[in-house]
Amino acid sequence: MTNVAFVSRKRSGLLLVLFLLFVCFSCNPTQTGDEKEIISVIEKFFDGFAAKDTTIIWETLLREGAFQRINEDGSMTVVSHIAFLQGLASVEDDLLEIIEDQKIHIQGRLAFVWAPYVLYRNGERHHCGVNAFNMVKTPEGWMIAEIVYSYETRCGKYQLNHSD
Repeated sequence: MTNVAFVSRKRSGLLLVLFLLFVCFSCNPTQTGDEKEIISVIEKFFDGFAAKDTTIIWETLLREGAFQRINEDGSMTVVSHIAFLQGLASVEDDLLEIIEDQKIHIQGRLAFVWAPYVLYRNGERHHCGVNAFNMVKTPEGWMIAEIVYSYETRCGKYQLNHSD
């Protein structure tokens, strides 16, 4: 009789855990929509980046924002969004940045996205690192306020699923 009671309590416990997981995942249905919109904005940014279309990129950025690059030696380079776009417009090389395994954290109107990347220049791996997107939800939707990224030339630890 004790074995039956034990199994019954285990099943009840399992059902309770499953029920709580269901409640927790369904209590904030807008988060899934926000995550999709955030990814869409980042994809639009990189589509514009690959095409060197500064108009498309500009549509994803807050006007007051900046890019901050953390160099291999620990120094930092800060560039305004406008200066970044002006520099990109003068690049003649083909650029492709691949990001994978994004981690998204949302709290209200603020979001943070952590995304390892590899940048290809003219089809060759050029550098890699991690992008950290700080995003803000405006009346127009999610916008990139700032991108802080590491710039590394030794890319062994960044083995993305994208084939070279």
